[in-house]
Order: sequence, then C-alpha cells, then structure tokens
Amino acid sequence: MKPKEGNDEGHLIENALIKVPLDEASKAIKQGGKHIEKELTGVQAALASLTSLSPAKGGQAAALSELTRLQGRLQGLKRKLEAQHGAEEAALGRAHGRLSQLSEQQ
Repeated sequence: MKPKEGNDEGHLIENALIKVPLDEASKAIKQGGKHIEKELTGVQAALASLTSLSPAKGGQAAALSELTRLQGRLQGLKRKLEAQHGAEEAALGRAHGRLSQLSEQQ
C-alpha cells in the first residue's frame, strides 16, 4: 500500500515499521552495556582484592586460583558479548530491511 502525501495514517504505519526494530536494537545495546559494566566492576574489585594478598606461599596459591576464576569469568563475558553483537546486528538488519522496503514502495 503506497501512502498518499498528507495521509497521516500511512505515516503512522511507516513510523511503526521503522520504530519497532530500532527500539529493539536500542534495547539490546543498552542491556549489553549494563551487563559489561556490571561484569567489569566485579573483575576490578576482584583484582583489587588480589593486591591485598600476602606474597606468602598460601597467598600465591589463592591469587592463582582467583586469576583462573577471573579468566573464566572474562571468557564467559566474551561469549555473551559475541551473542549480544549478533542480536544487535540482527535487529539493525531488520530495521535496514524495513527502510529498504518502505523506500521501494515510494
């Protein structure tokens, strides 16, 4: 359906077709940013606690254990970020597709 010029209903439909995927992309980006901030704050706190360990033999073992745990945590964050990137790309692709469709109709 090709909206006529001055047809408010047609513009409302076009607006909704564009707004939904852009809102999805925006939401995905915000959620990803919050998750990154939360994880990095936890990692920074854990690294700060490592500096307080004594260099005694037990402290070294605890530090190594904590670093191994942090490595796993950062690898998990990397996997989540890759998945998040895919979701963002998909949402932006849908928005681009809808914009292309609307431009072809005009």
